[in-house]
Amino acid sequence: MRYGRIERPFLHHRRAGARMDDCAESDMEGRETGCLAESQLPDGRRMYYRRISPDDAQRLQAFHARLSRETTRLRFFSSMPRLNNTMALHFAEVDFKDRCAFVAYLPGEEDLRGVGRYEREGKHSAEVAFVVEDAFQGMGVGSTFLRLLADHARTQGIDRLTAMTLAENRGMLSVFRDCLHPTDITFQGDTAYVKIDIRDHEAAQRLPKSLVPSMVRKA
Repeated sequence: MRYGRIERPFLHHRRAGARMDDCAESDMEGRETGCLAESQLPDGRRMYYRRISPDDAQRLQAFHARLSRETTRLRFFSSMPRLNNTMALHFAEVDFKDRCAFVAYLPGEEDLRGVGRYEREGKHSAEVAFVVEDAFQGMGVGSTFLRLLADHARTQGIDRLTAMTLAENRGMLSVFRDCLHPTDITFQGDTAYVKIDIRDHEAAQRLPKSLVPSMVRKA
């Protein structure tokens, strides 16, 4: 399944990064899955991130229904007004090895505000995808998803993330270009193909942003 739009990250968040393992063990009563990370939004609110769980299927459907037609088009490369039960359950049930997904939510709420996932496509490679509710795009949520997914992917023997998006999707491409890993972007017609080398995480974190390689090529 192809995904699309990611928001342009908030500058302060991009510099500081999300705080990992720094939020409440569980912010929603009755939840079994705790918060893994939090980021600060431009208006001062916090966004929490946790693992997806099978009982999120209906929340995914409600989340999808709130997305604008444009966000849905950029995510699926076509209009998809409804997420059916089969797809919602498929997206919510992952093994966190070959398939992984995290969700974003506001403290005290059960509504999902964003979803980030990867699907393994080879022994050491996985396709990554994100979508964020329109009202929260441009606030650094996509950047946090990318960091969470890269960190988890490495523990599963994955050293490269790939993505495919529409070339017009500048917000998504900006997130990839701004990440602290060598990134290669190739354009073929109206489609952009992205490859991110997520090896040597510690070295990437030490590099100034201006020194991190990011190549953009036209095929």
